[in-house]
Amino acid sequence: MNKIAFIGAGNIGGRMARRVIDAGLSVKICDLNPMVRNQFARHTAQVTAEPRDCADCEVVIVMVATGQQIKDALLATGGFLTGVDLDNPPIVVLMSTVTPDIVRDVQSALASAGVQVIDAPVSGGLIRAEDGRLTIMAGGDDAAINAVTPIFEIMGRRIFRCGGTGSGALVKVINNVISVAIYYLGAEAFQLALRHGLSLERIAPVLEVSSGRNFFTVEGTNIAQEFGVWADERANFDSLGDIIRKDLSLGQQLSKDVGLSLPVLGALAQSVSSLDNNVFERWQEIAASGSY
Repeated sequence: MNKIAFIGAGNIGGRMARRVIDAGLSVKICDLNPMVRNQFARHTAQVTAEPRDCADCEVVIVMVATGQQIKDALLATGGFLTGVDLDNPPIVVLMSTVTPDIVRDVQSALASAGVQVIDAPVSGGLIRAEDGRLTIMAGGDDAAINAVTPIFEIMGRRIFRCGGTGSGALVKVINNVISVAIYYLGAEAFQLALRHGLSLERIAPVLEVSSGRNFFTVEGTNIAQEFGVWADERANFDSLGDIIRKDLSLGQQLSKDVGLSLPVLGALAQSVSSLDNNVFERWQEIAASGSY
C-alpha cells in the first residue's frame, strides 16, 4: 500500500506523517490548520482541508484530538464517507486516543461502504514519534492489520495486537491513566532528587532495576529531554495538560461504564484539573538539569 492519507497532522500525527513521507510513500495531509498544510506542501505531500479528498487513498490514518472530531471528519454530510469508492474502499486506521465505543460507532457507520476500521493508538511521545519508535496498540481484523503493518513499522518499533475492534483503544486509555500518574508524581520525585543534589542520570539506572522503574528510567539520560519537549514554552505545557485531562476523563468514563469506583483516578483528575505555574516551573527545572 503506497497511497496514505493522514487526517490530522498535529504534534504527534505530523511527526508520524513525516516518517511515512521520508520512507518514499505517497502521502496526503488533511488538516484544518493552513499553517500545517503549508508546511507539508513544502515536504512534497498533497494537502487538503476536506476529509472526503482522502477517500481515494488506500489507507486513511486518523489522528485528531477527540472522538467527536473523528466522527465529524469521517461521517459528517459531505465528509470522508461521501468520497468512498464502493469498489475500492480504503482501510481506516483510528490512531487517536478515544474510547472503544467511538471505534465501534465508526466501524458500524462505515461498514455499508465496505470500509474496514482498525483502532491503533500510539504511545511514546514526541521524541519517539520523531524517530519512529512509537508503540502501536492495534485492535480489529487480523487481515486488515496485516495489510497496514508495513506502515506501522515505519512509525513504530513495537506493534501489539490487542484483540478485536476497540481493544487497542481500551489498552491505550489504561496506559495513559498510568502514564499521567508517572508524569506528575515522577516530576515531583525528580525535583526532590535534584534539590538534594542528586543527578537524574545517576539515579535512573538504580530506579530501572528497582520498584521505581518507569518509562523515564528505561533511557535514563533522556529524563530531562522528555520534560523539556513539553516545558520549552508555556503553550506546549498547556497543550499537554489539555490532552491529559481528556485522557483521564476517558478513564473515568470507562470506569462508570462498568460500575467501578476508582478514587485514586478521581483524585488524580482533580489534581490536574488546573495546573499552576509551580508545576510548569518544576518541569522546566527538570529539563534544565540535563544536556540534550
